[in-house]
Amino acid sequence: MISLKSMKFLLILFLIFIPIFYSQAESISDQEARLYREEGFKLQQAGDLEGAVAYYQKAVQMSPNYTEVLNDLGVVYEALGKDSEAIKTYKKILHINAKFLPAYSNLAFIYERLQDNENAVKYWQKRYELGNKGDYWWQVSRDHLIELGSYAPLKAELLLKKVESLSNELVSQKQIEKGKIKESVRFHFELGNKAFFEGDYIKAINAFAVVLSYDNIDGEIRTKALSLYEKAGVYYIKNEALVNTTNALEYIKNSEYASAEKRLQKAISAVSKITKKK
Repeated sequence: MISLKSMKFLLILFLIFIPIFYSQAESISDQEARLYREEGFKLQQAGDLEGAVAYYQKAVQMSPNYTEVLNDLGVVYEALGKDSEAIKTYKKILHINAKFLPAYSNLAFIYERLQDNENAVKYWQKRYELGNKGDYWWQVSRDHLIELGSYAPLKAELLLKKVESLSNELVSQKQIEKGKIKESVRFHFELGNKAFFEGDYIKAINAFAVVLSYDNIDGEIRTKALSLYEKAGVYYIKNEALVNTTNALEYIKNSEYASAEKRLQKAISAVSKITKKK
């Protein structure tokens, strides 16, 4: 019979070597997953998307938390027109690792293509907020948020930064010739005036902000620019209120009361801003 002392010794050895065994097994699984991914990528490059899916799925089976291959799988699903599968895959990635940034932009692209702007903005916003300022995808997400026009903090930030940037630029460029300043003022005033009467109020605000950032400009031009700048701001907010009110009514018709409430709150906030301006 095995003595108690011998059993304790064997148990200690077992406890020591089991973690090593599992660590090696996991390492082998990860290596196999990488090989499957490489094969899948080759097939993807060759245009065999179904074959690529098969290999990517094998990689995921070997390493379920392999976010990079899951992202590859989502991309191929999109190429195959399987948007619902792609969305599930990208969301699975974020469940595993909420800081895997490509999944946010991939989801945003899909929702934008499906004209689901609410979800598109949601995921562009996350990509923007989690990204590093100035990097490529941070800028892409920023551009899309501006284009979709549904992320108010960014609009205000952009306008403020444009005015600040122009102001700082003017301070550091004291040697600019007066003729060039007048030309710039005239150009931006005409640009803002045209945009205002076409109803593009954001463009008008930005153009008039440039005009107003210059010192020692013609008093009449400054007065007109300031008046149109303020009117454009009011009209822009008014349009936002009308759009949100219209959307709220549609949500109410469809019995989507939570969404309706959010839209109404935005509309009320916009009206409050107009009231304060008056």
